[in-house]
Amino acid sequence: MARKSLSDLLKQEVKAQSQPELDAGISPDLEPTPEASVPEPTADLAELQAQLNSIKAALQAEKNQGEKLKEQLQQEKKAQEKVKQLEQSLKQEQARVKELQNEVQLVEKLQTELKEEKNLVGKLYSKIQDLEEDLAPQVSAALTTLPRAMPVRYVAPKQPPTNLSDEDIGWFD
Repeated sequence: MARKSLSDLLKQEVKAQSQPELDAGISPDLEPTPEASVPEPTADLAELQAQLNSIKAALQAEKNQGEKLKEQLQQEKKAQEKVKQLEQSLKQEQARVKELQNEVQLVEKLQTELKEEKNLVGKLYSKIQDLEEDLAPQVSAALTTLPRAMPVRYVAPKQPPTNLSDEDIGWFD
């Protein structure tokens, strides 16, 4: 029975598909009338023209807005690149500031050490001066008590004879 109902269904479907084709050619309602096929050209044309103009205007406005957005996007990208460059230079400058601060601390430390050494040198110099003053009278007394030695008189060597013979000169006659 299932086979009969399946085949019956197929037959009914084929009939249904073939009947509208036959009905379409016969039916007078589906044929276009000359009045219905020709719309009024001026009213519809003006309406379509107005719609076309409004669509063109909207399209142009969107195009302009798109160009503005592109320009803004490019400016934003440039600004972001500039910000990145500035951040990088800021990091470099901060590192340089840290280095300079370390160098300043080192210079201050060295200046402190230099001042301490100058003070030490000054103290040592004043001690040396004091010691020299204490020793100066003793040394001068020792020098005055010692007799001075007379310098030895210089005697020049004997000069060779100034008369030269012909043999000494090397002349032969």
